[in-house]
Amino acid sequence: MEWGRIKTIFIIIFAIVNVFLLSVYLKSQYKSDDIDSSLISDTVKVLAENNIKIDEKIIPKTIETVKIFTIENSYSDATTMLESIREIAKNNDVDWFNEHIAKATNDTNFSCDIKKSSTIIDDENQLEYVRDKLEDIGILTSGKYVTVKGEGWESYYLAYNDTVIFDSYIKIKEEKGKVVKIFGKNWLGNKITEGSITKTISPIEVLLDISSRYDGKKEIKIESITVGYYAGNRSQAVKVTASPVWEIKLSNGECRYYDMRNGNLLE
Repeated sequence: MEWGRIKTIFIIIFAIVNVFLLSVYLKSQYKSDDIDSSLISDTVKVLAENNIKIDEKIIPKTIETVKIFTIENSYSDATTMLESIREIAKNNDVDWFNEHIAKATNDTNFSCDIKKSSTIIDDENQLEYVRDKLEDIGILTSGKYVTVKGEGWESYYLAYNDTVIFDSYIKIKEEKGKVVKIFGKNWLGNKITEGSITKTISPIEVLLDISSRYDGKKEIKIESITVGYYAGNRSQAVKVTASPVWEIKLSNGECRYYDMRNGNLLE
């Protein structure tokens, strides 16, 4: 057999082996560790002793791996964002971002008082009309947000792989079928660059932290535990790294965000 053919065979074999090893590596990166069921049951008991109720079913059963990513800002702050889109909005026949209607409430937030607007909105479905106009203007980008419906509000969260970034959103408020306000938080750009993979801590650690912070005087309930991301204050930054978090809602109205990598409570 000539040396050229032997060399080709060895190259093919090495390529197959490398693909196999890479697949094994990637599977190990995404592998989840199961949390012992007895540990979960014991955690429920510890919480109950401190007057905190939780349905065992909502406690995550595995220690996961999650993706980290960065978000690139298109605007330095909310004021700059409003100024940049004002003319685009006018060209789309809406005045919602004019100076007397839209205001930056701080570096990251803005509010548009639609009741002051002279733009005629289709009465049949005002919310859909406003949402479509926001897409036309470029405020909302199809495929880059997740819609959440609430009582009197429809929210559009910036998302990564359909997982929401809890503190980057647009909200449209309705009263009796009429759109009355558009509110934005941390809506400064949506270009996302993927980063590394990281492993999370056990959610049990976070639940025990909640117990240690609570005085136990009144009964409260942990109503939900939801995985998402948290960007933090994005103003004046070119890029920010989003933190993977558990959003934990309590029956007393509190909503807490815990970093899944280290258990830190984010403010």
